Amino acid sequence: MAFTLTFNITADPATTLAKLFAEGKKAGVQFTGDDQQGAFAGCSAKGTYAVNGRELRVTVTEKPFFITESLVRNQAREKAPAWGAVLV
Repeated sequence: MAFTLTFNITADPATTLAKLFAEGKKAGVQFTGDDQQGAFAGCSAKGTYAVNGRELRVTVTEKPFFITESLVRNQAREKAPAWGAVLV
């Protein structure tokens, strides 16, 4: 089942996305799109992202069954400040 993570961007949005993309690429995630919207796939997960001003919405459409939504949210909450964002 798909779910969406919403982040408030607390730094420069372009810098925040660059950091997020770099971390994802290190983990084997591929991104298509631009700094406003796109998709990602890797590590047996897929989804989309969209930026609207200082809000980043990431929708996870596929993930391994053994990775829970709460685990994804907790990891995002921990890592987001390093990207310049806060999970809402």
